[in-house]
Amino acid sequence: MTQKGRDVNAQADVKRHAGTDLVAFFASLTNHAIHLGVGQNLQFDNIITNVGSADNQHDGAFIAPVSGVYVFMSTLVSYPGHEDHFRLVCNGKLFA
Repeated sequence: MTQKGRDVNAQADVKRHAGTDLVAFFASLTNHAIHLGVGQNLQFDNIITNVGSADNQHDGAFIAPVSGVYVFMSTLVSYPGHEDHFRLVCNGKLFA
């Protein structure tokens, strides 16, 4: 699906759920050689869905606009012979 097609689908989802507390976010990185320092937020460069505008792509922070249950999933891949580390932080608390 093209980016234009994704945008149209996302807009349709927003209209369909207007007035509800729906939050959905899906993104990926197209730059697979990105290197971050310790404690830096990951800023996705390919936002596919951001219903509810919870993700701020300028600072890499996801701010839940309503209380509820949120599910986060990630895939982290490193090159052979290299190590990668990932930490999820919520309200300043580290989740292992």
